[in-house]
Amino acid sequence: MDNYCVCFRLAGDIMPDVMMAHLSDFPFYSFEESEDELKAYIHAKDWPKETQQGIKSLSEALGISYREEFLPYQNWNAIWEANFQPIEVPGFCGVRASFHPSFENIKHEILIDPEMAFGTGHHATTFMVMDLMQAIPFRGKKVFDYGCGTGILAILAAKLEAAHIDAVDIEKPAYENTLKNAEKNSVFIINVIHGTLEQVTQQDFDIILANINRNVILDSLDTLFEKAASGASLVLSGILHNDLPEVKQAAESSGFQYERHLEKDGWIALLMKKA
Repeated sequence: MDNYCVCFRLAGDIMPDVMMAHLSDFPFYSFEESEDELKAYIHAKDWPKETQQGIKSLSEALGISYREEFLPYQNWNAIWEANFQPIEVPGFCGVRASFHPSFENIKHEILIDPEMAFGTGHHATTFMVMDLMQAIPFRGKKVFDYGCGTGILAILAAKLEAAHIDAVDIEKPAYENTLKNAEKNSVFIINVIHGTLEQVTQQDFDIILANINRNVILDSLDTLFEKAASGASLVLSGILHNDLPEVKQAAESSGFQYERHLEKDGWIALLMKKA
């Protein structure tokens, strides 16, 4: 799938986390930040004229400049490979690509060779979700990975001895990549689905993992509550720090109870329970 990279030149008191908060109403799926620049990634299909005009108006209001760069699908793979760094939750698990050396002194190693966009902003969210997962009992449980991407979380759930795993993603490259990565990690119990939340017919999940973005999470909470078993754990991420109150309140309004949350690099991972 083709993508666009919108590169914002930051100035004054507009720091990366502040800019990401301003962009939260737009369908950017990933961010890559540096001291004076924020790169925001968006699928080409989500970059119509009205979205472009909205970004222009926002930038003018904030007094910052930006440029946009078209990223054909094949070019994105090279960009990802050049920027991806291994993710490690010390003593618990690590995620690396085939061109990285193996981890030492961890329980679970996951080998991922992505074929889709995976911006560095998601490293913090993936780290936090995995960190929360190590305190959740997975053995014998039914698990749902909502927005599976490269399949990292579903594969980790399998390594933690889940009994059944459904993983869904609306993007076909993500669906195909999860299948390949599951095989690469000798994991064969994941039911990978190409489609939307409505295509997931399984109910009574014991654990739901949703590392997506604020807007999708807010739109899905009622349905996720229906699909969760009594006592189920819900892990939410892809949420910016400033969006925590809104997402927490919405999840509670849907029937979930707040347990705790983690924060890293301006991102949030949230653990909720269904009573």
